[in-house]
Amino acid sequence: MPTSSMRRWIALLGVGLIAVMGGAGIWIGSNYSTVFHRKHPQSRPSRAADEAEVHRFCGECHAYPPPDSFPRGAWAKEVDQGFRFAQIAGMNRNLPDIESIKQYYEQRAPIELPFHAPPPLATRPPFQFERTRIALPTLEQRPVVTSIAFAGASPSADEFVICDARTNQVMLFQLGGAAKWKKLAGMNHPARAIVADLDKDGIRDILVANLGVFFPSDDLRGSVVLLRGRSDGTFEPHTLLENVGRVADVKPIDFNRDGKLDLIVAVFGWRATGEVLLLENKTTDPSNPIFEPRVIDRRHGATEIAVADLNRDNHPDFVCLFSQEHEAVVAFINDGEGGFRQENIYQAPHPAYGCCSLELADLDGDGDLDVLLANGDILDPPFLLKPYHGLQWLENRGPYPFVPHPIGPLYGVLSARSADFDGDGDLDIAAVTYLPANGFPQRNERGLPAVVLYEQVGRGTFATHVLETGRCDNLCCLPVLLQSDQLPSLLIGHGDFLNETKKFDAVSVWRNRGRK
Repeated sequence: MPTSSMRRWIALLGVGLIAVMGGAGIWIGSNYSTVFHRKHPQSRPSRAADEAEVHRFCGECHAYPPPDSFPRGAWAKEVDQGFRFAQIAGMNRNLPDIESIKQYYEQRAPIELPFHAPPPLATRPPFQFERTRIALPTLEQRPVVTSIAFAGASPSADEFVICDARTNQVMLFQLGGAAKWKKLAGMNHPARAIVADLDKDGIRDILVANLGVFFPSDDLRGSVVLLRGRSDGTFEPHTLLENVGRVADVKPIDFNRDGKLDLIVAVFGWRATGEVLLLENKTTDPSNPIFEPRVIDRRHGATEIAVADLNRDNHPDFVCLFSQEHEAVVAFINDGEGGFRQENIYQAPHPAYGCCSLELADLDGDGDLDVLLANGDILDPPFLLKPYHGLQWLENRGPYPFVPHPIGPLYGVLSARSADFDGDGDLDIAAVTYLPANGFPQRNERGLPAVVLYEQVGRGTFATHVLETGRCDNLCCLPVLLQSDQLPSLLIGHGDFLNETKKFDAVSVWRNRGRK
């Protein structure tokens, strides 16, 4: 995911994200303030707005963005964007004075955001990884690998499905000896893929979420495509959903327990498009799959979905991560009668938080599912190292919301996944970062972490091991138990949204060799 930038409405005074592989930030135009003042010549006050006025204006759409979420020099553009979005939303009446809002933020914001020195590169990590970098088998060496998924039902395998949103391919990738690649289908900027036997014929199918448009746009070009598996190993494409906003994720779910797999779809969209959809499986002939869409949630910014039976009532529920100005983790509890009740698992403290990755996992080993949350989107100019980026464990204690626990700060963290990397019976966490070189030239000189392993050394307590620094070109990661291995290894997908010329390896394999 990612991605990505993908946080689109930006929160009236907030910022954006890249959502699963979105693109660059939103540029409203440097002359917006000038145009606004021509229409509102009276709006040049000598005073700053008071706090109640700012809270009232921001609270119309989202949480209040605190002044220290951006440096002083960034706030004029953020306020201009906020007023522009307020006008688009029809909030033309009783708008506060734009200059008074700017003064409010500029008087309170720090000149620069504080820099948190990262942990140093671990010269003696507790366990050893052997890294191999693997390129695409073609002349195209500028991949944007947005997702890596298991090609079979088991996490113990050597074959994976990979999405490349720049070369517009869904590929089969096989390890073992020389790496092997096989193109399965061409797609319009695939964001994620997942293997599922949708027609229950015993042959694997592949579901693909397609952005349709690589960079942020409200064009209705997103889609969900089924690659229906054939007995000869080939795949037949069927478009199950089209003419929607940019689709970031799709997951199978038999929500009504009729034996047919339905689909939950995260339509990220951008500013005016986006929603969460349920595609109910109405297929009678497997060669002609039919799915009927229904809107579950009308918010844009849906970034990632995880399916599980959260309340153990034998009805599958799902959790959705919303970015943009929403910045929330929401549980959708299946009522068993065709509907979903919403429960808020987590609400980020402000709309610039940068949520971008979600995983359900029993991190504390108490038998229920917690949430591993990463917030590290950085792709809205000006490029900033944001001290509030990092990882959190959202602990499930029964009631909602869950209890948040910080795991650690991490600039630009885009993907995080859990596995028992050291074989001691509890879950550790691998995280990767995306800080593109042309936006963050300081990534090498400051030793910014690129790959980090968080070793769980006590219930909910993690020791930080930085495995690589500087090379922050990582978009996704997946723990894998390779054949013949006893401990999980790590696959990482690489790329750069912002660089059209730099060459990259597509994936790297971090083979886990155990403790030293």
